[in-house]
Amino acid sequence: MAAWVKPFVPFIKKTLPAYSWEPVIFVSARVRKLSRFDYARDSLVASWRPGMGLIGAKPRAFGLWMLDLIGADRGDEFHDLFPGTGAVTAAWEEFSGMPRAADTPLLSWTE
Repeated sequence: MAAWVKPFVPFIKKTLPAYSWEPVIFVSARVRKLSRFDYARDSLVASWRPGMGLIGAKPRAFGLWMLDLIGADRGDEFHDLFPGTGAVTAAWEEFSGMPRAADTPLLSWTE
């Protein structure tokens, strides 16, 4: 299990404490051979911004971190079951070097 920590959290009436992190349950795709300076962390601090488009939207940094966590490889196949804003799919395309698919939604914000 890992954690995505959000430094900015919206105020939700009658909800305390504020939800400032999300658990990420993952299974590594493979055992990675690491150098002394290459490692994935079990937490990510990355901002979520109001207006990202959907409740539960993830920033691009989340997608790249998740791919690192699971030990993804450029030759792997990736299916985003909850494409939402397209940020995680865009992270996969950036990571894998694949061109954007025509049916992939464009992001509604810039990072």
